Amino acid sequence: AAQQSDDANLGRRHLRPRGSFEDAPLLGGAQGAAGVPLQPFEVPPVYGDPDIDRCAFTCERCKDAMTGGPLGPAEEWRILETTAWSQVPAAQVCVVRLLRRLANDQIGWAQAFLEDLYVDPAIDEWVAKE
Repeated sequence: AAQQSDDANLGRRHLRPRGSFEDAPLLGGAQGAAGVPLQPFEVPPVYGDPDIDRCAFTCERCKDAMTGGPLGPAEEWRILETTAWSQVPAAQVCVVRLLRRLANDQIGWAQAFLEDLYVDPAIDEWVAKE
């Protein structure tokens, strides 16, 4: 059964396991987009006390988009194709949620990327708890 699961995911893009916050910013790099200040964002759902393991560093624009604000031009979100490889689970959740919003808006590149992206079941479960 494990071999079947591995075969089913062969050739698909995988989200990597947890790592450091270095590559967490959604719009690119540890400095954010063009040096934009970053702030920790606790990715919903939020339970009781703050939890650093449920946080990603984001700029204000990403935080607004993650809380239901406008996305703006879809092409500006293509960086998510790179950020999807973040080792930070909270960043992975943000990426998948934003890509799904774009795909629901019929953005072709987001739809195609999501079709090829394998999402770890634990990340997918967190995404669904939006």
